[in-house]
Amino acid sequence: MGMGTGMGRLSRDIPVWRFRAFALTVGLWVALSGGGVAAPTPRPSPSPTPMERTLSVSGQFVIYGGNRKMRSEMARRVEELSEMFFSVAGIPEDWKWPIIFKVSPNPRRDPPRPKTTLLLGDGDTLRIQVDFPEDGLSSASLLETAALRALALEFMFRDARPTANKAITLPPDWLVEGLWQESSTKRDGIPSALFERLIQGGPPPKLETFLRQRPETLDATSRAIYRAQAMTLLRALLASRGGRASLSAYLSGLHAARAEDPAPLLAAFPGLSEHPAELAKLWTLEIARLSATGNLDTLSIEETDQRLAKILNALQSTVPTKKPEEKPPSGVAALPVLAKEKAGRYVLTQKVEELLLLEARAHPLSQPLVEGYRTLAAELAIKPRRSAEKRIAALEELRGALRTRGSAISDYLNWFEVTQFNTASQDFPEDLVRPSEDAVPRRTDAVSRALDAVEATRELP
Repeated sequence: MGMGTGMGRLSRDIPVWRFRAFALTVGLWVALSGGGVAAPTPRPSPSPTPMERTLSVSGQFVIYGGNRKMRSEMARRVEELSEMFFSVAGIPEDWKWPIIFKVSPNPRRDPPRPKTTLLLGDGDTLRIQVDFPEDGLSSASLLETAALRALALEFMFRDARPTANKAITLPPDWLVEGLWQESSTKRDGIPSALFERLIQGGPPPKLETFLRQRPETLDATSRAIYRAQAMTLLRALLASRGGRASLSAYLSGLHAARAEDPAPLLAAFPGLSEHPAELAKLWTLEIARLSATGNLDTLSIEETDQRLAKILNALQSTVPTKKPEEKPPSGVAALPVLAKEKAGRYVLTQKVEELLLLEARAHPLSQPLVEGYRTLAAELAIKPRRSAEKRIAALEELRGALRTRGSAISDYLNWFEVTQFNTASQDFPEDLVRPSEDAVPRRTDAVSRALDAVEATRELP
């Protein structure tokens, strides 16, 4: 009883929380002094899953992210651009530094803008990295200009090293856009109507003004004109004396200069630096030569429809739908949806450019259709329209009618070509196919006798 009473008093005099504090203090002292039960060994954190990658044929391009089909298509396209770049610019193909494309989602859904950086590795090595937004893959020109910029940057720093804590000079915009237009011209032909417009607009701009322009701030029509001017400037420089060697020298020394400064450009071309007016003359002649192609490169109705489908089918909305089982709209149906997205408006602006170039070469019957899609995309890029569905339906109806008409024309031309024979069939007797002169009776009326007399008189010496 006494013991029980004593414990009862102790429990009443000392609160329970003090017992808990005392037990916690003793436990910490035992743990810090190395006694007691050993703490469990922490589990190692799982290593991050490596990103899948694809290596291009030449080994220069390494592409991370996305799916295998997308990476393979990118690798094929950048290799084609690499061959064109070395061929047009006359630059040696023995590349030195790798180019890494890192494709990643665009969570903020800002307008897709690739970011090109020059990274210094171990052993004084370099590599070029292009952070490419995944939603920018729908714009072919965005990927191609990013690859061309990376190729030019790699050549600039083959024999040079970047200065620490100093921003590097990126390749000039006019060169990148001019090379892109050159690639587009080799693939799709010369848009002669665009160069005719340049000729009608007067002489090319001053070199100082042109080098300071920023193509990313231009609308679709102005950027198409800028690219045409850039390509003709590039051709004019290459057509000068020692053009390719001078262009290589200009790029090699550009790491220590400013891309918008015309002095390094003219200094690399001795013939043009001594006679500055010669560049304007060559530039104008290149524009005139390309505008003189006329309508020889006009596409057929079927070819126009195929290229229009290629442009429109690349449209893809990235915003998830309300129902998980539904896929985001794509193709023509994605036009009004993309207009409401930040990145989508930028993609629409790129499509306006592509439609403008197609319109210059489209078949005369298909030009109103291409113009209709271009106008609709331009209006949606500026301000979304809720009534776009009716215009899309009308354009699609016109597109179907043109397909039917084009198919009928092709069938008729094929039939006409098949039914024409360049040689005799040999299925009929010779005298039936071509009767002899003796088999035809001679006419004896007065008019016939008079004509025979005139003919005989003319045959006399």
